[in-house]
Amino acid sequence: MKHAIAKGAALLAAVGLLAAPSAALALDNPQKGSTEITAKVPSEYLLTVPSRVEIPFEAESTPLPAIGVTGNVAVGETVTVTADLNGGELTGDRDTKRIPFALNDETGATFTQAVWDEDDLRLGFDDAERIVEQRLSVDIAKDVWDHAQAGAYTGRITFTAELR
Repeated sequence: MKHAIAKGAALLAAVGLLAAPSAALALDNPQKGSTEITAKVPSEYLLTVPSRVEIPFEAESTPLPAIGVTGNVAVGETVTVTADLNGGELTGDRDTKRIPFALNDETGATFTQAVWDEDDLRLGFDDAERIVEQRLSVDIAKDVWDHAQAGAYTGRITFTAELR
């Protein structure tokens, strides 16, 4: 039994001696490695739309407060804003009464969409005075007003912003 313990101790000492030179070798031969560090700032934007607009009687063109977008989006990404006119009609207090309307941009063309890239949006992100805006108007033809029945009318425009 003593002989087995002595053999085990000798074996451990030999393993220790073998391990010592490899540690010394590592000290004499430095190794380098590197770690890549990454971070990602997610794209973000904020769409601002008016919550309520009163259209005066017989107004053929009523400007809306500007639709605004600000944000910080990645290079190559855009924010696209579209509008759903929800039928394009103001509905009266009786469902049969309707006033059709159009949503037009500042040139008078039908609004379909506005697209802003990261350069456009960055201006407003860095400086609130430079928020990108889209000027729109609700247009109702004179002959529509001429034939409109008396009463209160309500409609809705739903604006959607999408990161692409």
